[in-house]
Amino acid sequence: MLAKLAGSLLGSPYVVAALAALLGVGALLWTLRDVRQGGYEERVAEELREELSALRERNRDDARIRKLSDYELCRDYVRGGGELPDGGACEQLRGLHGQ
Repeated sequence: MLAKLAGSLLGSPYVVAALAALLGVGALLWTLRDVRQGGYEERVAEELREELSALRERNRDDARIRKLSDYELCRDYVRGGGELPDGGACEQLRGLHGQ
């Protein structure tokens, strides 16, 4: 009797439609999870690329700055809009490195 009831329920168009809807919702949720995870991974990868680019730029700047004398560093800072006055303050540093 139970087998007959299960067979009649599975043959019902409403049960078949409900099962198909459940399977469809499950597949949609699975796909959304995959898309969301892929978006997260892409965002993390992009952030890492940006951080790596910034690090390389800082390393280039640091290497360039290490090569400057005190006078050149002062002159570049004043020329770049720094807060040092340009009243000959950098001239005091000229030739100081060689002493």
